[in-house]
Amino acid sequence: MVNRIHFFFVCTVLMFVLPGICLAGGYPPRNPKVIVPFAPDGAVIGQTFVAKSKPDGYTILAYTSSVANDSVTKKTVYTHTSFQPIVMYCFDPEVLVVPAASPYKTLGDLLGAAKKKELSVATPGFSTSHHVEALVLGKKAGVKFSFIHNESAAMQLQQILGGHVDAGFMSSGEASGYMKDGSLRVLGITQKNAHPEFPGVPTFRAAGVDMLWGTLRGLAVPKDTPKDIVAEYQGEHYVGSSTMPHKRNPEVIEFVVAMTKIVMSNVQLGLQSMLAEHERDTRCWRLDWHSIPESSMMLHKAISALVFVVSGLDINEQRITENLDMLHGMLFSEALMFRLGEKIGKQTAHHVIRDTILAVDGASGQTFCELVMANKEIAGHLSAEELNALMDYSQHIGQSERQVAHIAEVAEKMGMTDEEFMSC
Repeated sequence: MVNRIHFFFVCTVLMFVLPGICLAGGYPPRNPKVIVPFAPDGAVIGQTFVAKSKPDGYTILAYTSSVANDSVTKKTVYTHTSFQPIVMYCFDPEVLVVPAASPYKTLGDLLGAAKKKELSVATPGFSTSHHVEALVLGKKAGVKFSFIHNESAAMQLQQILGGHVDAGFMSSGEASGYMKDGSLRVLGITQKNAHPEFPGVPTFRAAGVDMLWGTLRGLAVPKDTPKDIVAEYQGEHYVGSSTMPHKRNPEVIEFVVAMTKIVMSNVQLGLQSMLAEHERDTRCWRLDWHSIPESSMMLHKAISALVFVVSGLDINEQRITENLDMLHGMLFSEALMFRLGEKIGKQTAHHVIRDTILAVDGASGQTFCELVMANKEIAGHLSAEELNALMDYSQHIGQSERQVAHIAEVAEKMGMTDEEFMSC
């Protein structure tokens, strides 16, 4: 019975320690702003704002092909090189569409007619990707279009659906539904190979026009943003912060949590099996046949998963220190509360520390450390030296490693007596 008690004790400790090992602070300590500049004239305004923003990773641009188009067709203080792309989350090849009742059945029909007369093309706005694409098509085919520029893609769509123009370019995602219900006819798609969602629609290259095009959407930051910050968003094989392992592999961490929950239930099951020990009834051991092997396997899986998560973890000590300094000692409020509680009682200490934290924002810029030092109720029980020692990061570094080492040491002593075991 002694070894079983030790086993479930270690399981219980590991159950709480394992998920917490990976929870460590890192970039970003505050929420970044994402600028989405899609109102009329908003693209240039928003892109200018981000281009001029401090390159600290906290101002992000919802990036589209208009970044390149606007800097070429309009007077801007930026170019596409003013930004550092983080990720492209969507790329849509473009399609050339005509009204359902249009006499033009193919791309060849439309270009043939355009050589005889000037055809009208609707766009969602001057210098948009659709506009520039039509200009490129005209140059490649040796034709000239007249353009009807609108204030939005919705207005462009209404003009095409209503037959008020001859044609227009749209992203494939936008046009797919209208092609399927017969509202629009798609003459060609600007990608290398045929698109499975556009059966029977030829590529521009297949129709004799060497043209690849598409609308892109992604995220970008100012060009001088440090590489380590960009890496926080771009890192391979993980999501989120590289200094926060539980965000590097969120699915794996969810797996670890699931494994520890199974162990949690088995600990209760194992303890229940001991209730009949005094009856010398071995049938209760059947519960152990289930709980002990399964708990052992689940803990092994959880530990193996965490080894995978933390392997290759890059530690940027300077950035970690900067993030900690931004809290001005507030991170150690709980340690301070426990130490103060030894002097004035835990409940009273809790209220004192809580009130000090709440006063941080409304105290004329004073930090938590400064308010703690100035608080007579705290200073009357803890000296400045004690307070500085409590808020010294070096006193807390390596705690996880020491906890794991202690648990391993306890596990090795599982053959001890109850008295020896509980005293270690």
